Amino acid sequence: ISPYNLLAQPAEITVTDLLGRQLMYKKFDNLNEPVTLSASDLPTGVYLVRLRQNNFSSTQKVIVGDR
Repeated sequence: ISPYNLLAQPAEITVTDLLGRQLMYKKFDNLNEPVTLSASDLPTGVYLVRLRQNNFSSTQKVIVGDR
């Protein structure tokens, strides 16, 4: 997730499965550069990654395949 065009302000990233179960949560005090999340603990499947910052929210579908 690249937070370009976002202000350097607090933000949070949540990873959920398609059933809505939260699998990962990270909070950032100052999100002003790209973020890398490891999917090494996630089984093969489809996940939703949501970035929230103030009134902005963006969700992306991520597919984790066999390693």
